[in-house]
Amino acid sequence: MLRMIKRLRFFGLAIAIVIFISGSLGLMGILSAQQPSISHALTALTSAEIRTAVEVIKTQKTLSKMAVFPLITLQEPDKTEVINFINGKIYQRQAFLVLYERPQNKTYEGVVDLKTKTLSSWKQIPNVQPAIINPEYELAAQVVKSNSQWQAAMQKRGIRDFDQVKINCWAAGILSNEETATGKRLCRALSYYKGAGWNYFGSPIEGVIATVNLNTGKLDSFVDNGIVPFSKQNWNYDVQSLGKLLVPPKALKILQPQGVSFRINGNAISWQGWNFRYLMHSTRTRIT
Repeated sequence: MLRMIKRLRFFGLAIAIVIFISGSLGLMGILSAQQPSISHALTALTSAEIRTAVEVIKTQKTLSKMAVFPLITLQEPDKTEVINFINGKIYQRQAFLVLYERPQNKTYEGVVDLKTKTLSSWKQIPNVQPAIINPEYELAAQVVKSNSQWQAAMQKRGIRDFDQVKINCWAAGILSNEETATGKRLCRALSYYKGAGWNYFGSPIEGVIATVNLNTGKLDSFVDNGIVPFSKQNWNYDVQSLGKLLVPPKALKILQPQGVSFRINGNAISWQGWNFRYLMHSTRTRIT
């Protein structure tokens, strides 16, 4: 009886080990399936590759807590490597990164080799700033709304509830000679009356321009050219706000009974003798 119990225990343990190994292999398969495959030299960076590139930079360079990466994208290989690409063959895979140190107002460009996990290139780009990033839009709005000059300008226009005003931060555009000389990271903040609606672009508050120094998080200059009447109407684009709508156009049907003449495989498109790959580029916000 004791020998039988030992055999049953051993058999149960063996079953448990088999189940554990099978489950682990199944989980690995699921995780692998979730990672997009790199089928071409121009395949966009995967999330794992992006994390690797950032980790390499953080490991090899001393960064401040406010350092940001406005751009992380594929460093496109040479044209010959793209043309001669063979799936499964070892090839160079690199990431191109832009790093911005906001307190120091310095911009860097780097290239990371994703195969060796090393920094292939690193250089500061003087007198250059990357595009404004999302946290800076929020920073500019906070700086403007907390400023006493801006608050006084709104109160002069009959606005007491500042939550009814939307602040939009735009690139500074044409700079004065003084602004150019300082090299500050500036944005122009415009004000819009939104009230209870969501389409605030229909009600700009003219004559008020706040320039924010994004490096210091402070107001750099403020202009109030006087009161200009602005609309408090509801400019929302919905049926409830607009009321009567235009008669909709007649239905347009596109039929392809024999199927389509193009092929899409990942980010590769083939059509009428054309063969190309596309990416949604983060800094250009359009297909490239």
